[in-house]
Amino acid sequence: MLERGAQAALERKDFRGALTFLMRAYGTEVYRLCIDLVGDPHGAEDLLQTVFVQAFESFPRYVPRSTLRAWLHGIARNRCLDALRGRRRWRLMEVPEELPEPVDPGPSGEDRLSALERKNALEDCLQRLPPKARQSVHLRFRAQLSYDEMSEICGEQTGTLRVRVARAMPLLRRCLEEKGSP
Repeated sequence: MLERGAQAALERKDFRGALTFLMRAYGTEVYRLCIDLVGDPHGAEDLLQTVFVQAFESFPRYVPRSTLRAWLHGIARNRCLDALRGRRRWRLMEVPEELPEPVDPGPSGEDRLSALERKNALEDCLQRLPPKARQSVHLRFRAQLSYDEMSEICGEQTGTLRVRVARAMPLLRRCLEEKGSP
């Protein structure tokens, strides 16, 4: 419904109205994508703003080859990858003053995790996936995009994305089992 409103606003050249529709419809979803890909809530907030600014600036050139939702996810994905590349460059230049503390492996497999602990375990396991696998899992299960929509966003074949998701699932399952999550 909101997508149609945004589409109608774009046809009328009402770019502010289209932006408002898109922010209402997909703001939370795009924010979750950004958190999943960069792993930082504050960075995700900045990226969310960047995504919608870029969308607004791109409205005059928008060609409806896919849904606005898929188009917006594509912008978000690209901005997140840019941010990760930038982070990697900074990390290469930083010299740690001391070694980080060892990470606590978490509760044993016998301990039952509360809902919050399970959520945190899942988030941690998602962050351990390679970036492309993490992105594919997010787009498929959190954003609930079809493989065709994912293909448009990522510029990869649907079969490749299906395989990537299928290979990521056992890794997630194993990681969660190691953390003691059912």
